[in-house]
Parts: sequence; C-alpha cells; structure tokens
Amino acid sequence: PHSLCSGPAAAVHPRETPVMKATGLLLHAALMLAATAVGGGVQGAPDALDVQQFAGKRVLFITAHPDDAEGMAGGLIASLRQVKARVGYLIMTNGDKGGTCYNATARYNCSKADMAALRQQEQYDAARFLGVAADDVRFLDLEDGMLRTYPEAQVLVKVTAFIRVFKPFAVFTWRPQPDFSCPPGKAQQPSSWGDLGYHPDHMQSGQLALDAVFGFATSIAKEYDELAQAGLAPWTVDQFYMFATSGMTSYVAMTEAELQVKVKAYELHKSQFDNPDEVLTNIRWVAKTLASQVGDPSITYAEGYTSFF
Repeated sequence: PHSLCSGPAAAVHPRETPVMKATGLLLHAALMLAATAVGGGVQGAPDALDVQQFAGKRVLFITAHPDDAEGMAGGLIASLRQVKARVGYLIMTNGDKGGTCYNATARYNCSKADMAALRQQEQYDAARFLGVAADDVRFLDLEDGMLRTYPEAQVLVKVTAFIRVFKPFAVFTWRPQPDFSCPPGKAQQPSSWGDLGYHPDHMQSGQLALDAVFGFATSIAKEYDELAQAGLAPWTVDQFYMFATSGMTSYVAMTEAELQVKVKAYELHKSQFDNPDEVLTNIRWVAKTLASQVGDPSITYAEGYTSFF
C-alpha cells in the first residue's frame, strides 16, 4: 500500500476550504520536487534516514498534543538519543479534551484541568523513558482541539522564541495540510487512530512550525526584533521533516526490540487507551504498513518522514 488508507484519494473534507486545498496542493508539489531531489524521483523508494548525521546535534519535535512525538517518532527519538543527539519537544496543546483519568484501581472522568495536568506528567514520563530531559520538554498549554482559534501571531512568536532558545539542527513536525489519500476515519488499522490524515491541531502545529522555521526564527521577520533585544538571536534550521502517512522520502527501520521500546514509551500515555494490547496492535500495524512502502522485504517495521529541506 502507498498510504495508511486504502482506495483512491478522497475529496476535500467538508471543513477544508478552497484556499486550504490550494495551499495543500502547492505544498504537495513542493514535496514532490523535494522527493525528486533527494530520492531519485517521485516513484523511487524512500531513503533510510541517516540518524548518525544528528550525532551531537539538537533535534526538535514540534507537535500538537502530548503523545504525538512517541506515536509518530518514538523509534527515531530512541535512535537519536543513542547517537547522543539532544532532543527537544515543543507541544502546543495541553491535551485537556482527550482520554480518561485513572488511579491504581479504576479509570474515571475528570475535569479538563486535571486531564491537562495528567497528560503533561505522562509526557514527561514518556520523554524521560526515551532519554529526553525534562528541561527540553516545553508546553504552550493551549486548549486541545482549538489551536486554530488562537491568534497566529501570538502563537508564532512563542514557537519562534523556543526555536531560538533550543537552536535545533533539524525540526520534525506534522504536515501542514491534509493527507488527501487518508480522509478522517478511513485508516485501515484495527482500532481508533482515524485522524492521521486529517486533524486540525496537527495541521496547524505543522504550519506554525514551518512558518517559524522558514522565516520567523531567522532574521526575516522584523516584527520579532524584541526577541533579539531579549537576547534571542535569529537561528537557522538546517533540516525540516514532517511525519509521513504517505509519500515519505525517508524512513527509520525498526527491529522488533526497537518497536517494543516505542510501544513502551507510548504506553506511558495511559490516559489515551483502556487496553494496552490496543497500543501494540496500532503501533505494530502502522509500522508494518509504512515498512511496506520502503520496498525492502528485510525491513519489518518503519517510521516515515517527508523532507521539505
């Protein structure tokens, strides 16, 4: 399969405006050009991501929710820490609308404030399990599901500021447009991860990351002179990748043991699932499906990424 979804590309989702579709198509064209440049042609097999190139460097994951980084890139993050890369997380929303609280004996509904606090702690625990320092995990604490409702300039300056603080060599994030081959609820995995191709928070976090990295974290934006005055000098990111559900240009292969590390990291987000077997089933299915796109039968599991620059 070429995607986590089967069948032909879907029509634009009802919430998708013509402007958003046009933006998505323009970015899609750019990504295809990038694939031609780095992968020997659009139809060519993706390249193995050279994790060693990040040795001793800083790599930042900009995501929408607690658990996004482990779910989409847990294998890569573990590999980055093995080569002594410094890994950072910037998480835009607090996850206050998803999941259930729990104690030693039961699961129960709780307030949004309690859910946000729980998900933050789960994120710290999962990051620590993969070797990411708590000081390198930053939350913007915006409301879950509402990222698009915040004034972009206010969020963008915070993203820009953290990029200038962390000074990453590479950034990984969500796609800023839908995967039109994977409409909501159509992913073929056995359970409930139906938002991999379309989620407003995911796309907005990717767009904000791209805007910050491509322009506002550098010296292009005069609006952010106050950041420089505060000692946060412009910073240029060398590489920018997006989590891929289709059209990946790069992949990270995982052995069974490496997959289990990713699963254990995600299992620390206990509020997100009732049955731990569901985590293994979903992650294994996604990793197998992405591995099938690589074209190498010796690779059983993989994570996929699309390189923009």
